[in-house]
Amino acid sequence: MNDRNDLSSFPILGQRERGRKQHHQIMLPYPALAGESWTVTSLTGGEAGPTVFINAGIHGAEYPAIQTVIEIGNLL
Repeated sequence: MNDRNDLSSFPILGQRERGRKQHHQIMLPYPALAGESWTVTSLTGGEAGPTVFINAGIHGAEYPAIQTVIEIGNLL
C-alpha cells in the first residue's frame, strides 16, 4: 500500500508537485515497448488523498475511450 502523502509513490513519473497538472514523457521498461515514448498526464491534488489511475487505448482502435481520457484530463 502506498503512503498517500508520498509523491514518490509513482517513481516512473519523476518529480511531481502538489496542486499541479503535469505532463511526463516516460519510457516503459518492457521489451515489447522499448524505444517508445509515452505521454502521461498527472493531476496531483493540493492535499493528500486517494489515488486514481485512468487509462485508455490498450487496443489501438479504442478511439472513444482515448478521447474520453483526454477530455477528462483537460476538464480537471
